Amino acid sequence: MPDLRLLLLGIILLSNTSKAAELTFYTGADNQLNNEAFSRLSVALKKLGHEAKCTIKGTRRTLQLANTIGDGEVMRVAELFTLFPKLSNNLIRVDEPLITVEFVEISKTLIPQELVGKGKTAILKDIFILEQQFPTAVKIDGYKKLFELLKADRVEKIILPVSSQKMIQDNPLYSADLNIKTIKTQAFYTYLHKKHQLIAEQLSAVLKTMNSQGFD
Repeated sequence: MPDLRLLLLGIILLSNTSKAAELTFYTGADNQLNNEAFSRLSVALKKLGHEAKCTIKGTRRTLQLANTIGDGEVMRVAELFTLFPKLSNNLIRVDEPLITVEFVEISKTLIPQELVGKGKTAILKDIFILEQQFPTAVKIDGYKKLFELLKADRVEKIILPVSSQKMIQDNPLYSADLNIKTIKTQAFYTYLHKKHQLIAEQLSAVLKTMNSQGFD
């Protein structure tokens, strides 16, 4: 006959793991893409009965917090454990991607002669992948400022992450004469603290459904 005390303890633990919670996530920047990613995450968690709040800190600081006192990181690349092993040892990756991003290079059709082959490249600030690939690029805070630099011929090209071409076209400074080239496509994943193993599994299933049906 099973020990009733152990059975009761198991029921309590399961209940505590599954009950609704407010989860605190961290992200490294306040920009259009991160806001869209967090919006997707919030919708998915709400389907599971959970609320999410987001706190913005520096890129490495977000990992330190998510890995210790927090509940998770909004989005990171799949290789997080290899890139930051000491800052991610308490995290688990949600199997289904939260968002798939295109990194696009944007330049003018007519580039001033003095910029051809000599102009600077500007990238969106606090995007680790871009900072690694373009270490000498100017780091700019915000999509609007990137377009302003390009329009003013202060840089030859800008590189930024977008979830769709519409995200570019919706920018007030967008014009049809810009050259747009996708240079990389990258999936990003949500990471949860390992205390939320059950939520991670449930969240993956919800995201899979949402990715197949569309978020809009």
